[in-house]
Amino acid sequence: MKKIIIPLLISATALFAAISPTRVGPVSQYGQLVAGKNSSGKGQIYGSCDGVVTGKEVQVRGMSLYWSLLSKATDFWSEAAISTMVKDMKIQIIRAAMATGTEDWGEYKGYAIDPNTQKKFMKTVVEAAIKQDIYVIIDWHSHKATEQTSASKAFFSEMAKEYGSYDNVIFEIFNEPTDQSWSSIRSYANEIVSEIRKYSDNLVLVGNPNWDQQPNKAIGNEVSGGNIAYTFHYYAGSHSTSNEGANALKAMNAGLSVFVSEWGTGNADGGGNVAGANSNWQSWLNTHKLSWANWSASKIDEGTAAFSGGSSPNSLQYTASGSAVKGYLASNPSSYKACPTGGNSGNGDSGNTGTGDSGNTGNGGNGGTGNGNYAQAPLLDDFEDGDLISAWGGEWFTYTDANNDGASTAQMSPSEGNGSAKGVKLSYSLNKGNYQYSPFAGLAVYMNPEASTVDLSQCQTITYDYKGSAHRFRVESPVNGDYAFFGAEQSQSSSWKTVSLSWNDLQQPNGWGEAKNISDVRNSVSAFSWQYEGDNGTSSELWIDNVVCNGLPNAMYKPTQNLMNIVLLNNGVELSLPESDMTYVEIYDMLGNRKFQRQSFMNAGTHFIGTDILSAGTYIMRVRQGKNNHQIRIQKR
Repeated sequence: MKKIIIPLLISATALFAAISPTRVGPVSQYGQLVAGKNSSGKGQIYGSCDGVVTGKEVQVRGMSLYWSLLSKATDFWSEAAISTMVKDMKIQIIRAAMATGTEDWGEYKGYAIDPNTQKKFMKTVVEAAIKQDIYVIIDWHSHKATEQTSASKAFFSEMAKEYGSYDNVIFEIFNEPTDQSWSSIRSYANEIVSEIRKYSDNLVLVGNPNWDQQPNKAIGNEVSGGNIAYTFHYYAGSHSTSNEGANALKAMNAGLSVFVSEWGTGNADGGGNVAGANSNWQSWLNTHKLSWANWSASKIDEGTAAFSGGSSPNSLQYTASGSAVKGYLASNPSSYKACPTGGNSGNGDSGNTGTGDSGNTGNGGNGGTGNGNYAQAPLLDDFEDGDLISAWGGEWFTYTDANNDGASTAQMSPSEGNGSAKGVKLSYSLNKGNYQYSPFAGLAVYMNPEASTVDLSQCQTITYDYKGSAHRFRVESPVNGDYAFFGAEQSQSSSWKTVSLSWNDLQQPNGWGEAKNISDVRNSVSAFSWQYEGDNGTSSELWIDNVVCNGLPNAMYKPTQNLMNIVLLNNGVELSLPESDMTYVEIYDMLGNRKFQRQSFMNAGTHFIGTDILSAGTYIMRVRQGKNNHQIRIQKR
């Protein structure tokens, strides 16, 4: 995800948002869906709550809406219908198959003709899914997406900006290519994913040749951008697990994650009766832990429609196909338990907040770092899984001086490793622009999926391999104000070099920033970063591999517990403190300018801090009291 880039670790999991879930559902339990590999190298889907851990694969199952062109379909593009499907069918996911082109079926027109109506349909479904705490696929339902690049890019840019911070959302950028080559599909996908990644790191689904039946075409020539899965579509009356299914399994065995975003009980044209092969297909899906959406949640006059003609959004009557699918969905859980680490990177007051102690805290979230366990071992990342999510579930990202009026650029990409096939590469170019200090660019990794802090007190040394540019390795923590992070300078190296740093090797920068104790920092680490600061016009590259925190036990450990609680309200924040002590409250804009400061003795209990002084925009709020530190991002509307 392209973060708001200032050299300050921000929690992207506590946005002030307008949509709140009304229940604890699969999103609260699993968190953001993540493409990853199991210990055998097989591509699977995981949840950010548990991270990419073998045995913790996530399989979600639900329905796909029919094209948004006829009332027999669009009746179910509604909050009421999705609520009914959750209650009656136990769906965990809904797919919104939006018509994208010049379609005109007599009732509604495609996006190319009537974008406002189509976006209204889509937003209704997305927001209904968030309220129900289920996953939602924003589907560019086209067979010709490679001819619609500009429109698709604009659409996904808007969707990612508005909904990309919600763990619920999945982006499907090309429904079903037909006879397009994989190279043309990949070229289109790289462009659309790049646009989405400006705003969101959520799962992206990519179509492939022959109506999504050849995900194996992507082997060795994957789409860039991280957190990518490849779609597989089948119809039980027309396809078989030994033929088309073998292509999907080949992709998975090569390390690619696969997602069955559409399947039907009958024939590929949507017609036909419920095929006898459905039982075999269901067994195959469950064996390989594949998530799916059934076609279609509609009362269209075709065999694979789930609802009969007398159905309404509030009352579903089932066809033979719908009854069969409802039976398959019956084994979905009846209730869910919020991630104990607060792991689903939600949206502040959305109720499925990502950094709270409970992970489902209603109107604002507990914020902080949670009190759950993380099953993490010393290895932070060796990049062999091919993605830019660490073994601890944290995200790799770049940052520059651009948000401080500089014009430097930075780009991150998977690359060669030290004696292995994979590492990560930072390519940067420094441009001072209007920034008053030396320009900078950097690469960083969050400690966990929630971008919250962890206790690394048992870590004895930090080691990593690098080659290329000189840089400063930094340990980021909210304990440090003014970006005065502890770190150590490293020289340029034309060949791979291993760095081993003890905590005593790390020093704060000279001449600025508040002096802190390294022991406080190691108990509350939020990110590692590699930064180059230098002359205007400098361009270079830095490779990183094999990042390890030596001394951590292989057993579970707990992140730093934060006993503060912040509830975001329309006109301010409600701050609950665990004890009475001197308390520091600061609010910064996204350029790092302090807009509010309060230093006073506060009693244990609840305090209200108004935000009327702030204009509309995005801000960072930092609260400190003794060893308790809490930092969230808030949106003032």
